[in-house]
Amino acid sequence: MAFIAACAARFGHITWDLAASAENTKAPRFFSKAEDTFTRLWGALSGTLYLNPEFADLDPYMAK
Repeated sequence: MAFIAACAARFGHITWDLAASAENTKAPRFFSKAEDTFTRLWGALSGTLYLNPEFADLDPYMAK
């Protein structure tokens, strides 16, 4: 959690976790696999966004 605390100290409270589950989210609001983060307009979200994508499939996240 030191990394998350450092991010929050530098960028502000994390508002959105763009790829998470209820068990691992780092923010009060998040997109799960079922909510398909790739169809969301990340730029329209307010607050500080956090993304720690699945390591097995980085390409779609990099493209977005």
